[in-house]
Amino acid sequence: MAPNAVFVSDGGRKTWAALHVITGADRIIRLELGVLGKPPQGFAVDVVEANGQAGMIGTIDGRVQAVTSFMTNGLQILSAMRAYTILKRYRAGSADLVAGEDTEWR
Repeated sequence: MAPNAVFVSDGGRKTWAALHVITGADRIIRLELGVLGKPPQGFAVDVVEANGQAGMIGTIDGRVQAVTSFMTNGLQILSAMRAYTILKRYRAGSADLVAGEDTEWR
């Protein structure tokens, strides 16, 4: 991760999200370790393509909870964007989520 990486999250006023942009690799890593330190039962992460970028989908018991997309320079993560509530329209078990196919999340 780039030393000056940026993390932005959007909970759509319906779930937890960072209130401000998080800047700096150390701060982002501490945030993620705190969030993932005690994952709920049934939690899983799959690597996918999100909005044309490298990304990941976090699920609990197969239900999508969040999508994170990363902007990179090919070697380091420069920024990350996590969205939570825009995912309501995606159903657990849809083929593109389970298979991790190249799906654009908009």
